[in-house]
Amino acid sequence: MTQTSLHQLKTSVDPRDEFKQLYIDHKKHVFAMALSILRDFELAEDSCLKFFLAVFWVNVSMLCELSGIAKKLPANCRKSPIRRLDSFQ
Repeated sequence: MTQTSLHQLKTSVDPRDEFKQLYIDHKKHVFAMALSILRDFELAEDSCLKFFLAVFWVNVSMLCELSGIAKKLPANCRKSPIRRLDSFQ
């Protein structure tokens, strides 16, 4: 990791705020795409939720790896984000 990326990691905006903005900016487009493929309103909503949860967990996992927190978590918490999402079904 370079000095610049370390500095950006330390001075970055709250990840929750960044995720909230990402969601606001893209939710309509993601939903429209899901609806055009699935042709079912409720399935499209569920797919959008899973998509944004996956994006969120990938970012959380990446931040945990960068900060070294992941090594302190129990093994079942270190599963891939997609497997965690599948367990909610």
